[in-house]
Amino acid sequence: MPGAANAARPRRRALLLLALCVCMTAISGWFFARSLVTPDTGLIRYDPEVTAGVDGIRFSPSSPFTAPLAAGVEPEADRIVSLDSRPVSSTRDLVRAVLAVRSFDPYELGLQREGAPVRTVSITPHFRPARPDWAFELAFCLMLAVAAFALWRRFPRAPFTVPLVLSVLLSMLFTCIMPFSFESTAANVTANAGNISSWLLVIFAMYFPSRRGSRAARALVVGGVVALYTAFCVLRAVLYARWMASGAEGLFSVYRQVGRLVIFSDGVAYGVLAALLARAYTKSRLPRDRRMLQWMLAGVLIAFPPYFFLDQLPLVLGGPFHKVGLGSLAQLFLSILPLFLLLALTRRTAINLKSFLGKYGAWGTLLTLTVVAFAAAYLPLARMFASAYRVQSPIPEALAASLLVIGIGAVRYPVERLFSPPRTRRVEGLQGVITAAGPGSGGAGRLAELRAVVSGIVRTLREPVRLLARSAAEASDSRQREAAAEAEFFLETLGSLFGPSASRVGRSSAEELAAAAVSGARLRFPWASFTLEAGGGPTFPCYAEEVIQALGLLLDNAAEASASPGAEVGVRCSTGPARAVIEITDRGPGLDGEARKRMFKPFWTSKPGHRGLGLYFARVVLERNEGGVMLSAGPSGGTVATVSFPLEPGETT
Repeated sequence: MPGAANAARPRRRALLLLALCVCMTAISGWFFARSLVTPDTGLIRYDPEVTAGVDGIRFSPSSPFTAPLAAGVEPEADRIVSLDSRPVSSTRDLVRAVLAVRSFDPYELGLQREGAPVRTVSITPHFRPARPDWAFELAFCLMLAVAAFALWRRFPRAPFTVPLVLSVLLSMLFTCIMPFSFESTAANVTANAGNISSWLLVIFAMYFPSRRGSRAARALVVGGVVALYTAFCVLRAVLYARWMASGAEGLFSVYRQVGRLVIFSDGVAYGVLAALLARAYTKSRLPRDRRMLQWMLAGVLIAFPPYFFLDQLPLVLGGPFHKVGLGSLAQLFLSILPLFLLLALTRRTAINLKSFLGKYGAWGTLLTLTVVAFAAAYLPLARMFASAYRVQSPIPEALAASLLVIGIGAVRYPVERLFSPPRTRRVEGLQGVITAAGPGSGGAGRLAELRAVVSGIVRTLREPVRLLARSAAEASDSRQREAAAEAEFFLETLGSLFGPSASRVGRSSAEELAAAAVSGARLRFPWASFTLEAGGGPTFPCYAEEVIQALGLLLDNAAEASASPGAEVGVRCSTGPARAVIEITDRGPGLDGEARKRMFKPFWTSKPGHRGLGLYFARVVLERNEGGVMLSAGPSGGTVATVSFPLEPGETT
């Protein structure tokens, strides 16, 4: 009965997750559809597009694409005194007047400048489907919805799924409900709750690709994030309700400042997210995890910096910085993140992260230099050309722009060299060839050709080597026997590395693979004591014979390290978070500094009479089976070889 209850719990969680995806996607879709048929007055975006002063309410937009700006309303200069004959003396009055606009007919905005009489401007609300920016929001929301359902389908039981799905769904709901956040307290609380999505990504990174830190530390972070954002939502809701009841500008000022603090909090969250993913990438030994982390890191680096500087930063700075705020267009950059998330989940090939970072740094630097150069030198250069050559517009502007473009072009090559210095491509052994010409890369054809050549060499030499080994086995010279055995071993491992697999892919458990490898090791090392500790476990797809061969190489290494007769080699199988793990522990001298650096290098060994290929071939074969191996110091001396394989959701014992 306890087993049945434990099996039912993940199914219930998956059903609840599916229900959450369906409900929040439906609610978001309803609000998005409603936003398409709601008049966009241009006076409320994230907050009312005004500032309150002692002399009244002044128009202060956060984006250059609004209906009042198109009608000629001057930012920071025009005071709003009425809207459709409703007097406006506070920010609350403006919000109530805007909420009363229900049609796309022009509304009348009463304006006044310093020392000038009140004038009325007729402003036609924007019909959102007539402008392209709604398409960017739609693409963003669709990508988020697809990402949420893809996560539910592929990783329903993974511990990282819940925070990631919640982050995706809350981001989608926040985007769709934000235009209506001032309609009611409920809408305001729902919109504010969407701000937690950035820190939910941080919580996701604490569980991906495996759990980070102790259980108490993770609970502390999760509890702290939830408590802080609950307090934030409650505080904003109280401030909103009191402000709508009293109209006090001080309350709304505090409300707005708290919202701006959250923007800075988002920036910190995205920085922590990038740091956690980068650390996980450097620590991960499983090819699948490294591949997924590469795509996620690329998405974070592409999406967040432009979105923050084009959308969030103008909101923080306010005033004249509205001229650089792109509003909904910035969603185009943010939509890159769910796209790269989907690529991370579905792509079987990796990106070259080192090359990506080089290009990212080079082009980011060039873009920054371009912006700074035009901001600092464009107008002075244009005035200089106009004064020196007595020419009329647009010739001075064209000359100034041309000069700046030439200057930026001149520094392009040094900048690219700085981030991607030329170097001779060096392939370290056969593993480098496999990595450089992996599946889906431009060198896949070369890899197939190389495999055919090596397989042919192995087939050609196999029979002569066997004949020589047979003759050497009858000889009295032990060196001949050892040489023959070494030649057979080399051809066998080379063939398994580059030739077609000797076995078919199937499903095996860690216990089955370890038991087969231990049986072979006991025959090769009868003087060693191999202990196997296992208790079943889930199965996963692999080439069983290849994996057993790789485990045998690790067991041989452990037995040789525990050189004394009767020395123990422990083998322990376990199931971790989304991992099947095999630990091989020896009682040898352990790893010194040189061994730690070079232990997986081909043809490097610290043992006389060895060729340094055992660990190298073991790693290559395991990685070809989506596994990984890591060597570390044992708790009481010796070395622990940890082999792990990823488990897909739904795999059974």
